Amino acid sequence: MVTSRFLALSALLLPRLVVAEPFQGLADPGAIIGQLDGVVLEGDQYFLHGWTCQQGVAASLRIHVYAGASAYDEPRGQLVLEGASQFMAELAVGERCGAGNGRYRFHVAIPESVLAAVGGQPLYVHGLRVLGTVRNSALVNSGKIRFPHPLGSAPRGCMPSLWSDNVERNAYPSGNAQGQGQPWVYMAWVWRETPAVETNHSVSVARSQDLVNWYNTCGEKLTLPLTTASHAVVDPIQTNQGVLNNLNVGFDGEGRPVVTYQKYKVVYSADVPPVWTTQVYNARLEGSQWKIHEMTAWKTQHVLEGGGSLPRTSSSVSYSVPRVTNTGAVVQSFGRADADTSGAPASGNWTLSAAGTALAVTPTPGSGIDYDTFTRPVPGLPAEASVKETRAAGWVTPFSLRLMRPRIDKDAIVIRGDWDGDGNRAGLFLRKTRTFVLQRRDGTQRFGFGPATTPFYPLVGDWNQDGLDTIGIVDPVNERYFLQNRLEGGTADISGTGAIASLGATDGPLHWDAQDPALTYYLRWESMPTNRDLPYDCSGRALSVSQPTETTCPDKFLTDLVVWSYDATTKLWSASRVDRAWGGSSATFDFVVFKRHQLVAYYDANRRVKVAIRNGDGAWTYKVLDDQFKGWDSHNYLTLEVDDNHDIHLSGDLHGHALTYWRSRGLVASSFTRQPMVGTLETQATYPRFYRGPQGDFLFKYRQGGSGDGEWIINRYDVRTYRWSRLLAQPLFGR
Repeated sequence: MVTSRFLALSALLLPRLVVAEPFQGLADPGAIIGQLDGVVLEGDQYFLHGWTCQQGVAASLRIHVYAGASAYDEPRGQLVLEGASQFMAELAVGERCGAGNGRYRFHVAIPESVLAAVGGQPLYVHGLRVLGTVRNSALVNSGKIRFPHPLGSAPRGCMPSLWSDNVERNAYPSGNAQGQGQPWVYMAWVWRETPAVETNHSVSVARSQDLVNWYNTCGEKLTLPLTTASHAVVDPIQTNQGVLNNLNVGFDGEGRPVVTYQKYKVVYSADVPPVWTTQVYNARLEGSQWKIHEMTAWKTQHVLEGGGSLPRTSSSVSYSVPRVTNTGAVVQSFGRADADTSGAPASGNWTLSAAGTALAVTPTPGSGIDYDTFTRPVPGLPAEASVKETRAAGWVTPFSLRLMRPRIDKDAIVIRGDWDGDGNRAGLFLRKTRTFVLQRRDGTQRFGFGPATTPFYPLVGDWNQDGLDTIGIVDPVNERYFLQNRLEGGTADISGTGAIASLGATDGPLHWDAQDPALTYYLRWESMPTNRDLPYDCSGRALSVSQPTETTCPDKFLTDLVVWSYDATTKLWSASRVDRAWGGSSATFDFVVFKRHQLVAYYDANRRVKVAIRNGDGAWTYKVLDDQFKGWDSHNYLTLEVDDNHDIHLSGDLHGHALTYWRSRGLVASSFTRQPMVGTLETQATYPRFYRGPQGDFLFKYRQGGSGDGEWIINRYDVRTYRWSRLLAQPLFGR
């Protein structure tokens, strides 16, 4: 039974309806059609939105909203809300309605009292006929989502997904992000219903201090594996709402986490069709609540649809997470659609007003700001680095220039020292929490040293000349240093400012590089842009089906692979040719600078996985590995990382394939061999990535299974036993 309270609320929501004359060309009024696009949260108010019409009748329809079941189920659902399609629809909807364009769109607020009564129940919407006796059919997607709970009981970050069906799905998680001086690591993700990108939904966040026990930002421990029922949703975006699986986590100047993502924005009107655009949003944790800030005012819509890697189009957008510079400024980069000539902000780096509750783009560009560098400026690459190679006459699709800065782990810094008087052993400095993790003769020693709120770098040396190495820290901004003559925390034995080179450090970033290698190296090559993971023919024309054309004209897809490096003494850039490489795919190579070594993983001219290594400006050494890339798929990127023992780990060429994994012994290219990992759930791997946990663990993450039907696996490497094992007893995400 419908209570009088619900009927009274519904009456307040209903506009006065005007029924237009029926379409004269139709002998009988048609069926009720339409679609529930979803529930959206705008500010602190939930809305139902979608469209409905009676075919052949140019009229607005009333809608009835039921909880639990539809009006025709047995038992019948509960009528909880009424509304109307009072907004003008787009042309495509009008064509389906068959009566010209009209007010077929609805955007109806859901009162808090309704949410309190039926939150969590399946949601059904019926369009009501205006002529004839046709059935008031439930709209498409009815029953697939649930009523949200009121924000008071399920605030942002602590609500479940609104999807209620039981189809197979999988998550697309971001990397882990940890703020300076904070114990929490944050991870964001979206869920996907099918292999198609338009079925992404539900921007979600969880945090952990060990990557084993996970919590939402209300303090509730989350049961693993994480599912759509986990109370971790920040923005309950539905499918077909423009959220891409490239969201990530950054931090503002006060250390507050910020999740950056994109979604559609629509403006409804009674007189003109809805205007759809794509905008970038920052969700920031302010106290115990997530607040969503709209960062852009762009005029175009980047429509997301289909599978595979998305090619760049005239409406594509891009963005970074907010980053804090050495001066304390908060900067974020945006890439606006080529077709958008009037939206703001323009493409580039921009400073944000990010203090207190403000989070907006200011008029001040941030193009000249360095992020977390050793503070010494580096001039840009010379013009010749951007001169593209000459291609064969008649080539259709131009190669894209690729300039990759090296990946450098500045949060888990590998060091070595003679801690026990019996030779160098591994060590690690966790910069976010200023923790040293040292591998000593009798086991692992862990201790903190220095204030956690300042981004210090580690130093290793024998400061008192007693034959044993100990540790120190240095602030690269002002060269303020603190040294210990013992392997423990507490008050520094030696401190000072400046003259770092005279301290005699034997390890540490300021010992390896006078300037930040993230700014002083680039890997340069050219490649074909993605064609949704499909090939090109021998004239560079995109094909719609897979054909092995690389076997008939392989030389057409080759490129020079070059490392550009900056010499701080001569203040000049120089180029070192690494090899001739395969550029027929947009699959990304990997480039890591580790201490003074440059490490490159790539596909060579024969599409074999290959590693190139050099120390400083020495000669390159190589190793061809036992894997050949035979496709065009941009998912088949390569990834490498160096562990505490100075061994190199490499994986890649994976898109639903058996896991590939190689390891070196030391920084020696010739020592790479294929290795087993754990041995189970490794038959259909995608998205491999090596990374560090908050405690310094060397980890490897990948997806086992297909898009829309996969599980995320995390393995942990023991640097003492040289063995991999599962970090978690079960996958991190459930299907």
